[in-house]
Amino acid sequence: MPLDNKRLAAILIALEQTDMEKDLFQEILVKKFGVQSAKDLSAGQFVNLMGIFLYFGYEPKHAYGEREGMASSRQLGFIFWLWKKWTGGQRLDGLHQWLGRFHGVSHTRFLTQEKAGKVIAALEAMRKRQREGLESPEEKAAALDRPGRSRRGPKSGGSNG
Repeated sequence: MPLDNKRLAAILIALEQTDMEKDLFQEILVKKFGVQSAKDLSAGQFVNLMGIFLYFGYEPKHAYGEREGMASSRQLGFIFWLWKKWTGGQRLDGLHQWLGRFHGVSHTRFLTQEKAGKVIAALEAMRKRQREGLESPEEKAAALDRPGRSRRGPKSGGSNG
């Protein structure tokens, strides 16, 4: 279902406010969302796109999602961006699994400002190791499938010997 005119207008305002170049915007639409036009975005993709705009400096007039003590829209946008960079575009359900496993939060909407800061620091450290060549995609996959690492956390109980 195509986006409504209100959401398309929000995209145009964000584009104008961030001075994002048309080529970059088109690249984001095609490579990240697999669409040729903003009209073809789903509601979820629209939310993700607005998070990208927040990272690029967009400041909406009405921040409806802001909740006192909880992660800001800007923090969430940065977290989404870092996750996509680190994973090479993996879907956000992987982020939510990672948050649950390592940060005790099942979804980004439950992140406090303080916890969001820790998540950002962790993702930045992971990106740094990745850029330094210390963590390849194969190593990431192996780390996620490591014995003792399940969705319920490390195995407990006696020894293997």
